[in-house]
Amino acid sequence: MLNLLQSFSYIISLITLTALLITPSSCKTNNYLINCGSPTTTSADNKTWYTDEDSTFAPLTANKDATKVAHVTNEDPSYSGKPPCSGARIFHSPFTYSFPISPGPKIVRLYFYTSATYDNTSVDNFFLTLKADGGNGSFTLLGCFPAKTNVGSQLPFSILRPTALETVRRLNVGGSDVISEMDSGGMSRTWYNDANYIGGNFKGAIPNPNRTLITDISYTIVPKYTAPNLVYWTARIMGPYNNSFKLKNNITWAFSVDSGFDYLIRLHFCEIDPSVTNRRQREFEVLVNNEQADNEVDPFHLGNSLRSTPVCKDYVTSIYEGSSKASLSITLRPDTGSYLTYHDVILNGLEIFKMSQPNGNLAGPNPVLPGDPNRPNKPNSLPPRGGTNSNHLIEILVGVLGSVVFIALVIASAFCWLLRESSQNYCKRLLPSNGSGFSSTSSGGSSLPSHLCHCFTLQQIMVATNNFDDHFVIGVGGFGKVYKGSITINGGTEIMVAIKRLNPSSKQGALEFHTEIVMLTTLRHVHLVSLIGFCDENGEMVLVYDYMPLGTLQDHLYHKYSFRHSDKMDTPIYAPMSWKQRLLTCIRAARGLHYLHTGTGRVIIHRDVKSTNILLDKNWIAKVSDFGISKVGPSMKEGAPTYVSTIVKGSIGYLDPEYIRLKQLTEKSDVYSFGVVLFEVLCARPAMMPLLPNEQVNLARYAKRCYEEGTLHEIVDPNVRDEIAPVCLRKFGEIAEMCVRDQGSKRPSMEEVVWYLEFALKLQETDENNNEITTSSIIPN
Repeated sequence: MLNLLQSFSYIISLITLTALLITPSSCKTNNYLINCGSPTTTSADNKTWYTDEDSTFAPLTANKDATKVAHVTNEDPSYSGKPPCSGARIFHSPFTYSFPISPGPKIVRLYFYTSATYDNTSVDNFFLTLKADGGNGSFTLLGCFPAKTNVGSQLPFSILRPTALETVRRLNVGGSDVISEMDSGGMSRTWYNDANYIGGNFKGAIPNPNRTLITDISYTIVPKYTAPNLVYWTARIMGPYNNSFKLKNNITWAFSVDSGFDYLIRLHFCEIDPSVTNRRQREFEVLVNNEQADNEVDPFHLGNSLRSTPVCKDYVTSIYEGSSKASLSITLRPDTGSYLTYHDVILNGLEIFKMSQPNGNLAGPNPVLPGDPNRPNKPNSLPPRGGTNSNHLIEILVGVLGSVVFIALVIASAFCWLLRESSQNYCKRLLPSNGSGFSSTSSGGSSLPSHLCHCFTLQQIMVATNNFDDHFVIGVGGFGKVYKGSITINGGTEIMVAIKRLNPSSKQGALEFHTEIVMLTTLRHVHLVSLIGFCDENGEMVLVYDYMPLGTLQDHLYHKYSFRHSDKMDTPIYAPMSWKQRLLTCIRAARGLHYLHTGTGRVIIHRDVKSTNILLDKNWIAKVSDFGISKVGPSMKEGAPTYVSTIVKGSIGYLDPEYIRLKQLTEKSDVYSFGVVLFEVLCARPAMMPLLPNEQVNLARYAKRCYEEGTLHEIVDPNVRDEIAPVCLRKFGEIAEMCVRDQGSKRPSMEEVVWYLEFALKLQETDENNNEITTSSIIPN
């Protein structure tokens, strides 16, 4: 018995739900098609869709208050009246559908008709939670699934946790729509034509239908239910152009997807061209979002050197951008090898699946519910107007007094506005208007949004720090002292802040001060520290940040303090960070650096990545800080230089040796520095220790040599040595070693580093679960 339980809080509306349970084989004894909300059983496209009214699958008579039938409006005419889009059921509380099934794997497919409204309610207001219970706890949505390639990485990607997949697109490339009745293995999928998803002007070509093609599809490598014959009989290729033209072009499919998820991409290949008789006659590259995912793809070779033999290749990519929607592109580009007979590509089918997050989520944030404390209250209805003379007189008096008060408020507001404008104009003059790589207004002032950066007066700063009292100092850096204080913003809100005051004798001067302001007011990310404002008055240059109560990563590695078991944030307890906590911190900091490198439309190089510039908030969320010497890197445009020539700046022990030698700065310089941080996290020792023997002074070189000699475990921090799973240690050491390679071209990108670290965490959690240690696999922001 398989139970589907929809769990909701308050009122939840479920759009058209059809539970389709099928066995991926020729056996159809367990196929159920339920048309939710339909009053009668109907037939369409040679299928029978059963009503769920008082059915054995959903005894609604016992749950009359739990659901109601929804009326569908604003239908797409192409779907009107067709199951499963002809009805819908709204659920107000948890509800269960139950189906008798035989043992074996089953597929549960839910249909959501999102282009309609239900009882005049948009589908944007609907959400659900789905649970399934196989009776003995054996139900998983998807487990231990290996994807052959992790985009941008040489590591295989394995799904080590139960994962749900949401179909984003399923395309019959080069062919017409394949309706569900024509699908293979009883899978009832619809494959759509790909023409509407091809990006750019070049769309390639479809093999001439008059040409004799091999039509006997041999399912010797993949099961027949993988895709129907109709998908493998058609394809899209470059077309009858000369090789010079083909090598300058590619075929790209573009899609709009939800940001914040991993995506599984499955490409279907089948060499159907009779002129291809040997391997290495046709090879091509696969790119995902313009990053190489695979090369030398040879469908003939993949098919065991046989034509008409379907194969699949799977890729996983991560889409994390600031907006709710993002672009996902898949590109095929011919290889350039002179040995190739055909400089061409071929693709027969394409599937994209959104993978659920570690907590099972497949959607954006839930809508605010009525009664939610975060929901703004509606204003109360106005009482009816009275009709008596006394009431009318009162209304006149109130109106006159109100007018006087209103005029007074207008005058006061105008005065405050003039003061504010004067202050803002002064603040704007502080920011560079050109030469910084950022936009400016025509008047020469900064175009930064005023709500992102406050301009504080020196008086406000003095009050917040008690006249720069040393008792308020929480740190000292190259810029100067950092004070803890409270400051008022937005007309009365008092918040805790970190106030960084420039030391007049510091080597970091006005340029770094301005750089940090401009950088942080244009960068917003959960793993970058937030700049609240600044002050530049009477020779004082001050930066005001969000207060990070747990200090720096280095503080916790070197046992200065830890608040892990403390109820009071200002009471230090000397307990080292756990290994898992260190892994999470590394992942989050890596995400912040990845955003700097790729998330803003231009490369931003931090240039001073180190453990003291990774801060921790009260929830142990890591944030990258200190952008005073950051640099806008090379253009991301094709053909642009890959580096910026500049003088060497940074911290000894973390500096990229290639940057020191060539004076050429790239984003891979940040990768090197982050690799040093990884070894620092593993060993809990500084990047440089001059008093140690020569071979141990430089942590990066010493740890790299230990990794290569197989003795890395000997220098692991004793506080976490017993916590680290051996397989996780090997992977973590591999990641750090790749980051600190001498040549930047041999180092991974920060996106790859994020992937590798998340993979290391999964290895750690899998080992813990195997040892019956209960842990959470969620990586919150």
